Amino acid sequence: MSANELLIWMSARMGGSWQQFRAAVEALQERSAENSNPSINDEDSSQDLPIYQTLRFSLQRLAHVEFTREELSWRTVPPVLAANNHEGSWIGILCGARSPVICKLIDDMTAPVERRCIAFAPDVIRFETSKREELLKISAALGAAVQVNAADTLLAALPAVGAPRHYAEEAPPSTPGWNIQQFSTGLLRWEQSEFREIARRNVGLFRFSQGFQRFHFLKWSGKTFRVPVQLGKYSVLSRRRRKRFIAYSGRLTIFSVPVICRPPLLIERALVLCSGFLPALNPTTGRLEYQNVPHNTARAAAALLRQEVSFI
Repeated sequence: MSANELLIWMSARMGGSWQQFRAAVEALQERSAENSNPSINDEDSSQDLPIYQTLRFSLQRLAHVEFTREELSWRTVPPVLAANNHEGSWIGILCGARSPVICKLIDDMTAPVERRCIAFAPDVIRFETSKREELLKISAALGAAVQVNAADTLLAALPAVGAPRHYAEEAPPSTPGWNIQQFSTGLLRWEQSEFREIARRNVGLFRFSQGFQRFHFLKWSGKTFRVPVQLGKYSVLSRRRRKRFIAYSGRLTIFSVPVICRPPLLIERALVLCSGFLPALNPTTGRLEYQNVPHNTARAAAALLRQEVSFI
């Protein structure tokens, strides 16, 4: 089973539990090892995460599947073409569920299709046309909806990072055995800390780790919230704006951030939907780069992150 087959399996089920997803990925990994398939191999992953977490993040960022922390469940998104106008051409990125029928229709299409294989994710499938009407015909043939200006539409619906108004207060674990670290906004790295430091801080982000378990707690105005890690980072970063923290090249249409400061999920999804590709790590700068990001989209994303843009 490949990552493509995993998405087809998830599309057929439409939804399920976290345990079912993890079991399917582990079966995928075992089969890939038997077939000597390097595309699903923990050793190929640069992240310190189990393979099922790496695949989960890719499926979320590419807008194929939604995972919920509260119910520990997932559901596939209905198929949709995320449409963008880039340098006079219309580009449609296939997101959401991918049934065998849709895959067969794509294989039989005469319209130009770009299919790119990427590690730890289903193939990226894009259509490029000169007219929007042609893209609408492709979507109709696939039975998929069309979302024009998908990135800007998503960003327009999101709140800016900051005080965690939509998160319930939760106390961090006080039992022994947890490794506790605090995120340094000055050095952009995790530093060793201790439990009593949480009580001392009015604002701060703390990571509790034990094995593969990781929990992140945001101390904000004297209250403690359990939050997604990237939301927590940008919440504490919003209190100090760093020069050249977010960089944007208008000539290359590349939006970049330090690798440790990947944007929160939905903001990152909007940036990914500009091109359909996951961000690439620039080995020279050590930054994550998002492709084909228009000027206005870059400004909107930076405003939600509460950081200024450095134009390069």
